Amino acid sequence: MNEINFYYSKKKQTRLAVLFLLIALLGTAIAVYYFFFANHIVSAVTYGGIVLAILSLLIFFRLLTAPEAENEVAISINEKGIAGFTTPVIKSAGLIDWHDIASINVYDGMLEMAVHNPGKYAARMKNFFVRDSFLKTLKGTLKVSLVEVSAAKEEIMNAIEKYTSEKI
Repeated sequence: MNEINFYYSKKKQTRLAVLFLLIALLGTAIAVYYFFFANHIVSAVTYGGIVLAILSLLIFFRLLTAPEAENEVAISINEKGIAGFTTPVIKSAGLIDWHDIASINVYDGMLEMAVHNPGKYAARMKNFFVRDSFLKTLKGTLKVSLVEVSAAKEEIMNAIEKYTSEKI
């Protein structure tokens, strides 16, 4: 089986963790400013800043302490289709067959695939929230995050074009 694999990048995961740390600091600064210097009627902004800081710190520590291994496959492309492991939805969907893909778009941080038969892939998703996100929010579109993947957008496009007749 001729398979092209793209792996996680430790450098990109660390950069993402630092970004969330900066967002946490921004949330803390907003909360402190509104708590001490602004009108206390605007407490929703203060609480929002606190929540933003806490969530960002949790994501920061998660990325820093338990990153995906650099030898772990993030995206696998072969003659049967595409399998992604970067988000819960694409991980649950499993291998996406080439004949089921209606369109593919590759952006700087995202690979987006619309499928002909979303119900087939929704049936594979055991978690209700993942399945609901796929069917209602994403409307049957599968998205693969490329933010923490070691490959460039052009490499992924070339790998996809190798197995499809269309230019991306």
